Amino acid sequence: MRVASAFSGGFGSVEFALKYLGIEHEVVFACEWMKPQRESYILNHGEPTSNFYEDICNLDGTKYKGKIDYYHLSPPCQEYSMAGNRGGADTDKGQLMFQAIKSIDEVQPKMFSVENVRGLLSSNGGEDWKNILKDFNSLKGYTISWGIVNAKEQGTPQNRERVFIVGFRGQAPDMSFPQRQPLKYVLKDLLEDEVKDKYFIKKDIYEYSEKSQGNKVADGEVFQTINAGTHGYSMGYVDLVQVGNIDTKGHNSLWGRVYDTNGISPTQNAKGGGAGAKPGLFNQDSKIRRLTPRECARVQGDFQDMFKFGKASDTKLYEFIGNAMDISTTKNLIVRMLEHLENIELNEPQEPSFKISVKDKQCCLFDMEVA
Repeated sequence: MRVASAFSGGFGSVEFALKYLGIEHEVVFACEWMKPQRESYILNHGEPTSNFYEDICNLDGTKYKGKIDYYHLSPPCQEYSMAGNRGGADTDKGQLMFQAIKSIDEVQPKMFSVENVRGLLSSNGGEDWKNILKDFNSLKGYTISWGIVNAKEQGTPQNRERVFIVGFRGQAPDMSFPQRQPLKYVLKDLLEDEVKDKYFIKKDIYEYSEKSQGNKVADGEVFQTINAGTHGYSMGYVDLVQVGNIDTKGHNSLWGRVYDTNGISPTQNAKGGGAGAKPGLFNQDSKIRRLTPRECARVQGDFQDMFKFGKASDTKLYEFIGNAMDISTTKNLIVRMLEHLENIELNEPQEPSFKISVKDKQCCLFDMEVA
């Protein structure tokens, strides 16, 4: 299987998912702007066989036209995230979504997937999403589907909701996205046995007030219960269980929320300040601490600890992991895409749908002429 990725990051969820699935594959090219992320990617997945690009705006995808089986892209999500500035497509980072579409247009893979935050749907009152979807649907010869998938419904104990756009070079009905699955683990099943003191929050810097919300599932739905064996609790549709907040001002700040280890993890983040902004905070044996980088990787679906840290600092590791896709979700998505691909009569690679002049430095495809 010939694969490629752009905005590849320091983790490489697609590459890990293929390894977990046991699918033999060749990474033809990858693309990542940040040097530490590039080094981490190479440590974990090796050098791509063709090239490792730095800037997608300089990636000439036409040289790979029709030669890639699966192309995945995860453009920066900060400008669309509810936790970000919500600058949307008007910002440089926001416009990279459209450079991603241009790259797909040039590469002409058999199938592709693009991942982003759910906030993409509501950015600029929904106008950004309308234009993004319009451009995806303008790709000649492709059938486009999209859906929302949450990691907690795909086998990983993390509340991570993401939008996925998938395309196939041929005519086909819409693809159905992976079905929900019950969890086999809660957070405490993935914790390390020994944790350094630096991950614990010192008691003298906060006032911790218990405000237990019990084990109530947020939306009241339990769709399946299974025998959890020695765990001593029933499993199924488990959710976040907040038990407090270390914000001394009394606010329920996102960075200060403390969760029960019998529940799941909040969304792993790459950015943000405060004690629990990136990995989240947990009450373990009456002590409060953040997740370690290894635990963060586990709640991104790396249950076999395949991810190699190298010499990266904790700050960088949190960034690599927080920017990644959940491996369980990625595995399930790839399996579903391969099943769907079997029923598609592929089209021949097309000429690019979008014309962009050499002098045009903008990455945005809005109002571009469709060839």
